[in-house]
Order: sequence, then C-alpha cells, then structure tokens
Amino acid sequence: MSSSGCTFEDRSVRVLCCRFCRQVLSSRGMQAVLLADTDTDLYSTDIPPSG
Repeated sequence: MSSSGCTFEDRSVRVLCCRFCRQVLSSRGMQAVLLADTDTDLYSTDIPPSG
C-alpha cells in the first residue's frame, strides 16, 4: 500500500457537529479519504454518538 505523503502528525482532530442543528456529535473526529470518490468529505470517530 502506498503512502499518501501525510503522516499521522499532520492530521488534526476535529469537532464534528450536525450541519443543521449544530449539535456536537464528537470532539474526536478525523477526516478520511474515500478512494473511490475523492470529492466526498468523510469523517471518522472512535466514540459512538450519544442520544
């Protein structure tokens, strides 16, 4: 598997909020890349949402 040139240190943790109501979904989100469609923004978190 090839490296994208980004290292883990280059990645930032993000606060993920609902686009419509602005409720915080997670304070530990990271942006991911969908290789099949690089124009689509994806975010991942290791904490399940509450509620």
